[in-house]
Amino acid sequence: MQITQTVKIMGTLLESGDKKGEWRLRGFGPDVNYPSSLVLEPQKRHYVVGLDSNGHRHELPPLEPDELAFDAT
Repeated sequence: MQITQTVKIMGTLLESGDKKGEWRLRGFGPDVNYPSSLVLEPQKRHYVVGLDSNGHRHELPPLEPDELAFDAT
């Protein structure tokens, strides 16, 4: 199983420096002039059943939420 998660940076993390053409890394957080934040998208899980002779993964097809329903009766 492999889990991936996308992290989006909203806003800007750079600010102009003291010299022309110079840039500095800003921090995260609210700022009146340059708001920035991180947005985490939901994790995605990739299930594999093994590797072929070339080392490529054989992924199982994604499951839809209704396919995950289980009736124990």
